[in-house]
Amino acid sequence: MSDTDTRVTAFGIAATFIGTIIGAGFASGNEVLQYFVAIGPMGAMSIIVATALFFLFGLVSLQLGNVLKTDEYGVAINPTTNPFPRIYCDVMITVTLFGTFIIMVAGAGGLVNKLFGVPSIVGSIGVGVLVVLNLLWGIDGLVKAQEFMVPILIVGAILVGIWFVINPLPGGSTGNDEVISSGLLQHWFINGILYVAFNFQLAIAVLVPLGNHARTPKSIMTGILVGAIGLGAGALVVYGAMSLNAAVVGQEAYPMVELAGNIHPAMRYVYSVLLFFGLYSTAISCFFGTVSRLRAIPQINNQNHVVVMIIVSVIGVLLSQFGFSDLVGQVYPVLGYGGLLVMVFMLWVAWTNLWGPNKKQVSTVS
Repeated sequence: MSDTDTRVTAFGIAATFIGTIIGAGFASGNEVLQYFVAIGPMGAMSIIVATALFFLFGLVSLQLGNVLKTDEYGVAINPTTNPFPRIYCDVMITVTLFGTFIIMVAGAGGLVNKLFGVPSIVGSIGVGVLVVLNLLWGIDGLVKAQEFMVPILIVGAILVGIWFVINPLPGGSTGNDEVISSGLLQHWFINGILYVAFNFQLAIAVLVPLGNHARTPKSIMTGILVGAIGLGAGALVVYGAMSLNAAVVGQEAYPMVELAGNIHPAMRYVYSVLLFFGLYSTAISCFFGTVSRLRAIPQINNQNHVVVMIIVSVIGVLLSQFGFSDLVGQVYPVLGYGGLLVMVFMLWVAWTNLWGPNKKQVSTVS
């Protein structure tokens, strides 16, 4: 790796961290709606808890990558020579990738149904076919397009949020009893923890190597602090917009689409196109990750690659029919509970290498 490749700046760390955590689920508004808006005013406190934990675990991931001199996240979550932590985390991350794929397929299918009246299963099948074709044709073009489109989607979500914090709709404010909620997301403190526990499983594999190639200890601290504050501020803006307009968006699967449409009817379609691309690009990334991890199993790797992809896609499409909002409210929290043990393993490794009597010093890349 060249010198310029290895020296990751504070800005690079912050941008990568935000981009990894905030995705199509955030931009749709459904995640923020169920995790934070549904619990009322304490949702803001829940976001503050999540922001603090994003900072803590982001910092730990980066520092462990640095002191252990590794690009392999498994080293940062395996506190002993026992293989169980690594196996558990591999299984959880694979299930999280596949669960996210299912939810993105559900979201894309439901969005097509909302805009054009086409049955959601048709849209989901279309996405299921496209992700297989994308991997057969290569994903380079998609990745390049994603790098351009997804930041626009994230900025768009925050700008729409700011607009409706400043200009709430008449009669839009209401109690949280009119908001979609999950039985698994009922306490503000736990919601903040679960939100981090789910999202962090997808970020570990990116953050550990970033820490290994960070320019200086200061760039690690500054980058993750800016990144965590950015995540929290973005969530608070979207939370505020939806809380002030809960009577309008509380029962919507895509609340930010509904808000965008209230700026101007054309904005509903512009935002929907961006959101669809965000859902699809997240789906292909998670599909690629799922298939890659499954093919690490010898019995699956011996099978025809195309057949494996088709089977994974078909299962994902079938499970997506439970519906976008229901899946976000049920699958994400369950994956969050599973992710708590991953976080415990990482804290164990952090105690040994960062905080305990034999701690190592975070160093500058040479």
